[in-house]
Amino acid sequence: MKIDIISCQPRMFEGFLRESIVRRAADKGLCSLDIVDLRQYGEGKYRKIDDKPYGGGPGCLMMCAPWFAAVEDALSKASPGAKPRVIMTSPGGKKFCQRDAEELAKEEHIIFMCGHYEGFDARIRTLATDEYSLGEFVMTGGELAAAAMADSIVRLLPGALGGGAEATASESFAHDSGMVEEPQYTHPAVFRGMAVPDVLLSGNHAAIEAWRKAMRRKAVSAPRPAAPTPAPASTPAPVFTEFDAFFMRMALREAEKAASDGEVPTGCVIVEEPSSPDASPSSVRILGRAHNQAEGLVDSTAHAEILALSSAFQACGNWRLTGTRMYVTKEPCPMCAGAIALARIPKVVWGVSDPKRGGGSVFGVFSHPGMNHHPQTASGLLEDECRDILQRFFRSRRS
Repeated sequence: MKIDIISCQPRMFEGFLRESIVRRAADKGLCSLDIVDLRQYGEGKYRKIDDKPYGGGPGCLMMCAPWFAAVEDALSKASPGAKPRVIMTSPGGKKFCQRDAEELAKEEHIIFMCGHYEGFDARIRTLATDEYSLGEFVMTGGELAAAAMADSIVRLLPGALGGGAEATASESFAHDSGMVEEPQYTHPAVFRGMAVPDVLLSGNHAAIEAWRKAMRRKAVSAPRPAAPTPAPASTPAPVFTEFDAFFMRMALREAEKAASDGEVPTGCVIVEEPSSPDASPSSVRILGRAHNQAEGLVDSTAHAEILALSSAFQACGNWRLTGTRMYVTKEPCPMCAGAIALARIPKVVWGVSDPKRGGGSVFGVFSHPGMNHHPQTASGLLEDECRDILQRFFRSRRS
């Protein structure tokens, strides 16, 4: 296995390289580890890798160019036919677990991207095949997370640990069992009044194994301390601009076309992300606009969002729609929400929510930890108008 770790703090891995299981596995020829200094790909005389965020805000974000250069360089050095997994460390990523370590231990090449400062420019996410987090907390950088994940992966390589396959066969959470290892003891038999269970001293291996299984079940069933539930915070209402209203009205006109064709009236528009909050609608390019055509095209996937996405892909020459924004009159269904997330659209604005089949509010597609991209969403723009056209359509259908 080949492991590349790209970081702007490469010296943080010095102890990890000298003392860890990963180092011993490398000495055995089971893996190779390369720590890549991101700054060698930085811009200018001072190897700049970060800059202030557009729109203001604290700190600096990691810039696109150094990361694209570093990852693409690592990919160019992959073995012929290899498909490296590119893992971004991110507080918003999927929570890393033993099952993930087992899956990744089968890979030939893994590249870790260690975040730092205030995080990554959102466009850098298009490089990653996976985003992982160690838990619901934030660290200064992704170096410790990458080291922890690399250790958990490499120790599963055959020969990395002494004792063969049995060394990892019955560990906590092994093979997605969800079980925690049973309590274990060594000499002395009694320490400060605390005695080893008699069964472990009996020499009866059948009884010992039965005890171990029972204790594993007990560990699983015993409730773990729950984190305190924070008081619900009030979510501030989204602030929409005339720029937003302009394109939602355009989406409404698309919805009217759908209604006149006997289609469920949903309209969608995809535009370039404005350069500033007070940008004029005429300053951005319209990349795609569409309305529902499922009946007319005899195609259950011909929703406004899907058709608008197809137009935008053609306009951009790329299926990654970073740097864009979508306006849609009704909350996307789960199918459309999945397509939007896969297209990496940074922000989705809809008029009226769908309490039965909403891909965001009901099914949680946009926030699902299994998705590599989580777009920012906002609802309620021209909500009354968007609801009215739907109600008029369905009243007409019922009559």
